[in-house]
Amino acid sequence: MEDSSDQVIIKSQRAVEVTWPLLATDRFSPYPDARAPLVAGAPEQREYRVQGLQYNARVGALSAVVSAVTVP
Repeated sequence: MEDSSDQVIIKSQRAVEVTWPLLATDRFSPYPDARAPLVAGAPEQREYRVQGLQYNARVGALSAVVSAVTVP
């Protein structure tokens, strides 16, 4: 069984989303967001939050929101 300690949960929200869907669970930085834009060739604002994960249990509060704009 793989050890699942020392990870983060990455949640992301785009303009049309009203919830914060789970984007990934990751152990290593950086995490590349390789999703295609919602509108091909258009810039897009994305927001991210992370939360610690140890032994499959969430640790601590969700982080502050960080925003980024993609470049087509």
